[in-house]
Amino acid sequence: MRKRRRARELALRGLYAWEISGNRLDDVLEELFSEGRDDPEIVKFTSDLLRRTVAHKETLDRDVASVVENWEFERIALIDRLILRLALCELLHFQEIPPKVSINEAIDMAKKYSTEESGGFVNGILDSLYKHLKAGNRLVKTGRGLVEWGKGDDSGGKMNDIQVEHNPNEARLKELDVLNWPVWTKEVSEFPWKYDVREVCYFLEGEVLVTPDAGEPVRMGKGDLVTFPAELSCGWKILKDVKKHYRLG
Repeated sequence: MRKRRRARELALRGLYAWEISGNRLDDVLEELFSEGRDDPEIVKFTSDLLRRTVAHKETLDRDVASVVENWEFERIALIDRLILRLALCELLHFQEIPPKVSINEAIDMAKKYSTEESGGFVNGILDSLYKHLKAGNRLVKTGRGLVEWGKGDDSGGKMNDIQVEHNPNEARLKELDVLNWPVWTKEVSEFPWKYDVREVCYFLEGEVLVTPDAGEPVRMGKGDLVTFPAELSCGWKILKDVKKHYRLG
């Protein structure tokens, strides 16, 4: 299990224990790590996420309640409510974590620890929250937090990760010398593809859905700088004719 995934699941356990027992948060954390088997990175992220979530509980719950339609907030299943609280805390208070990662991890936890319908429910609420936060200029991200990942952890990517940078600035494009890369064009079509080597490309035109064999579809298109890892097997679905600069290796 990836470290951040392990930490999020521990934070969920800790938040549940804190909510039910009413014990001090320090006592909950001490009990959570009493066996002493988790490494320092897991302990730190778990503790940071749990402490920030508890500190901002009232604001987080109020934000969730503001986008819940046809439900009273108190009627949301407890585990779903705690997962939403943790995910929203990540969106608002962990600037280095990409929003897509926080949302995908929350959906996976809901599927694992709550009901069969919870994954879709959590997805819908977090998608609405994400749009509200962006519209209200409340979503502040830096570093890796500005990057959207296809599927994987926020620790830097793995074999099936597709990295998408939306609308990189001119300095970024000049740094990479993008405009001097070769150009590839393709009409609307659908086909399988495997990347033998790493590819970085910049879309001048078009819209595409790329689906890793072991992952979820990733949408990309005009204005996006995209990195495909070596050994990625995927399916391309070109929705609008593509024209892109590309660099291999």
